[in-house]
Amino acid sequence: MNPKITALNVDDYLQITWLNVDGFVPLATSLIMINLETFFSQNPWRHNREVLKFRYFPREQASEISKILNNPQPLLITGQRGSGKTTLLKTLIKSLLEEKNIPIENIFYFDLDNPLILDFFARPEEPIKFITGFTSRPSVLLVDEMQRLNEPGLCLSRFVQSGLKLILAGSSLALNKVLAEASPNGCTVFKLAPFSLKEYYRIRLAEKSIPLPNLKDKGWNDLIGLDNTYQKILPELFDEYLTYGGYPAVAFERNRSRKQEILAEVYARYL
Repeated sequence: MNPKITALNVDDYLQITWLNVDGFVPLATSLIMINLETFFSQNPWRHNREVLKFRYFPREQASEISKILNNPQPLLITGQRGSGKTTLLKTLIKSLLEEKNIPIENIFYFDLDNPLILDFFARPEEPIKFITGFTSRPSVLLVDEMQRLNEPGLCLSRFVQSGLKLILAGSSLALNKVLAEASPNGCTVFKLAPFSLKEYYRIRLAEKSIPLPNLKDKGWNDLIGLDNTYQKILPELFDEYLTYGGYPAVAFERNRSRKQEILAEVYARYL
């Protein structure tokens, strides 16, 4: 008989029991226990949906990815580190719960930046058993930082065979080809860019409590000649964008010294 999780108290992880031929016995595998605790820390919305009420600026690409979610193929979100992939994944979790009406027990999120989770995924059968231990219904698996796996293609192949709906994110361009080859029907790739200039304008104007304009057929530059409100602020924001770029963490940071520190950290990852 396949083991199934039959009791779960999220406040006391030692209350988990497994059902086998001998009846109810305590879960003894320490590796699973470690990752179970980590799992709940990475999935806090399972017992508190308030954590999904975080600040998020709707991206211009949001409508594209909403359509992609309906595709049967695995979805791979790629982009530079710091471009907003993790925030997008958590926004998708909110969408799956509130718009797609997928039960919370059928949504699983793992961040491979955590070494315990990374080790857990080194054997694809482990997370599959873990998920099927929670539920027998079709589930959505979201995995962040896929590029950290030594064999991402093997993992994807096993997950596809298990019938899981897959939403993956990674910052390595090499992932595109590896994952596309590992899935029999290919992999839908969505490239997430840092904030565009238009997005940056909207974010900064909202922060300054300046009404967002209804542009219709006009462009942002037309506002400078039409409205005194924007004659000073838009050129300033344009200079900011040219200086610091559109990385979300930099865009939301108001301290200029901290902006420079964040950019230095981003550059260090690529040098």
